[in-house]
Amino acid sequence: MNAAAALLLCAISLQAAEVRIAVFGLFHPRSVEAVRASGSPEFTLRIPGRIERRYRGRLDLVRDHDEVVPVVTMDLETAVASIVAAESPPGAGIESLRAQAIVARSFLLAAHGRHAYADFCGTTHCQFLREPPAGGSPADRAARTTAGMVLQYQGRVIEALYSADCGGRTRALESGPYPYFSIQCPVATGIASGHRIGLCQRGSAAMARDGATWIEILRRYFPAAAVTR
Repeated sequence: MNAAAALLLCAISLQAAEVRIAVFGLFHPRSVEAVRASGSPEFTLRIPGRIERRYRGRLDLVRDHDEVVPVVTMDLETAVASIVAAESPPGAGIESLRAQAIVARSFLLAAHGRHAYADFCGTTHCQFLREPPAGGSPADRAARTTAGMVLQYQGRVIEALYSADCGGRTRALESGPYPYFSIQCPVATGIASGHRIGLCQRGSAAMARDGATWIEILRRYFPAAAVTR
């Protein structure tokens, strides 16, 4: 197994209103254990020494020669809520989480083919994704109250980008299907973290603390885009 395959990744590929999550790399079939509670849509995936994680959806084992890749198919909104829970900074307000949900959903719907096994990975290379949040939690509420909402530009859903901290100003990116502008961020200090394009998670959280709504947050960081269902 090469170094890339040895990393534990989650890859996501879109199919209608579902996403497929593949756990990389390759595992011996007998090392994969899935335990589902009776009547529950959730199960725990266990691979000794590698992973023990709860998922909500359907598990398939995709064979690759003598090994397998566990693949989980889950509802799109479950994936969005899981991303919001994993990606958002601690203590982020509900309006910031709603903005994050719309950005995450837009990326899932617009971006494809980023990995060989599936369209996305569940790491920060694409979008960080872990266990689904509890019902009624802030991340769950953010996904449910924005269900179906996406960012569009010239009639197309955009591959909305975001990073942890822009350091005070986001970067411009004119190439591609959406023209990212350099935006002054309400967080004037701090060390930049990430590519600094699109939504600044730290700035979004600061705007929400100051009373901004999710639509005001998105208008700041994606001024040329429209929010549609």
